Amino acid sequence: MRQGVTQNPSQDGHGIPPVTFAFQSARPLGIYAQYLPEKRHSPGDPSRHQRVNHNEISGIIQEWAIADELRQLVPKVQQRLREGRYQNESDVREAIVVPILQALGWDTNDPGMVRREFTIQQARVDYALFVEGTEPSLLIEVKAVGSTREGDQQLFQYLYHQGTPMAVLTDGQEWGFYLPTASGSYEDRRVQKLDLLARDAEVCCSIFQRYLGYLRVSSGQALKDAQQDHQDNKLRDKARATLPEAWKALVAEHDDQLVGLLADKAENLCGSRPDEEDVAAFLSSLRGGPPPPTPVARPPGQTASPSPGSHNIEIVLAGKRETVSTAIDGLARIIEYLAKQDPAFLQRLATRAKGTKVNYLAKRREDVYPRRPDRQGMTRNIEGWYLATNISNAVKQTILRRVCEVARLRFGKDVALIVPD
Repeated sequence: MRQGVTQNPSQDGHGIPPVTFAFQSARPLGIYAQYLPEKRHSPGDPSRHQRVNHNEISGIIQEWAIADELRQLVPKVQQRLREGRYQNESDVREAIVVPILQALGWDTNDPGMVRREFTIQQARVDYALFVEGTEPSLLIEVKAVGSTREGDQQLFQYLYHQGTPMAVLTDGQEWGFYLPTASGSYEDRRVQKLDLLARDAEVCCSIFQRYLGYLRVSSGQALKDAQQDHQDNKLRDKARATLPEAWKALVAEHDDQLVGLLADKAENLCGSRPDEEDVAAFLSSLRGGPPPPTPVARPPGQTASPSPGSHNIEIVLAGKRETVSTAIDGLARIIEYLAKQDPAFLQRLATRAKGTKVNYLAKRREDVYPRRPDRQGMTRNIEGWYLATNISNAVKQTILRRVCEVARLRFGKDVALIVPD
């Protein structure tokens, strides 16, 4: 047993009355830490050195007691829900909601604090919780187990006329915590959905305390947290909605990490690693259009003959559009132009233009296709460096993106390789 500490006001100098308390066990703060009051002071504020006052200590001890009682209650409720003991709405109200409110510090025997059958515009809501004044701080609508979906519209019909800042809809197992004055649908206004049978008891206790704890509701902290959580939910929804667009961008750009991960997984599954060109072709097919043609290996030194319509291939460079014979001619033209502007450009680009099996730009010809000496002739000399030429149009665009990153140019605007479909 760890004995409490007695504060002597004569030694303290702040006139704080003596406080003596003891804990039954040396329990670490754990989940209680989130309930400790936050004190913010400016650096020059002398009060920053003051000890926690008598009321704060009392509040902390009360929160610890509430947490302990709640941690004992919630597992029992979870077990009874699994056993199907709560048969109707009355069971939920009196055997789940009331005990939880009591454990959270609400005096359910005081009608001035917890009012049953609270009347709103000719309708009644099961519980209205009051902190002070005549307007409720929080309303709770209760349904039989499995009936919360029927309560959304009914609850908000009440709240539309009342203007209550927070509301709860529950069937005992599922708990929905709402901000009625927020915008959007019923779902949009819900801050938190808690299923007692899907969450760990400790998590359930934390959520109950966050939104329904008496001290937090009375201080306004519960409402502030709910508003912040609601804002965080909106940002999370926005980010979630952007995921398909982000995926399309990764596929379209043939992101190096994505290509590498896909090649690694294929190798793990079959024991053979696919070529970068094949991975790029597959990613291009995911965009809904036809995959780029599979590169055809040619004898060393032989260049590709222009295909019909290849005269339509263009590049954008230095503010001008130029027609080139092939896509690889266009890429080489861009790289060569930038290399002449900056002698260190090719060195920097070589570190960025690396694949898993191919170094698309290397100082030595044999380093371009290190695993395929038969392809050494499939290169082009640019200012003493060698550019891989046996690559798909998709990979050419990927290399051009790296060119823009190194040269700090805008891909598709300052520099572009336009290849007709």
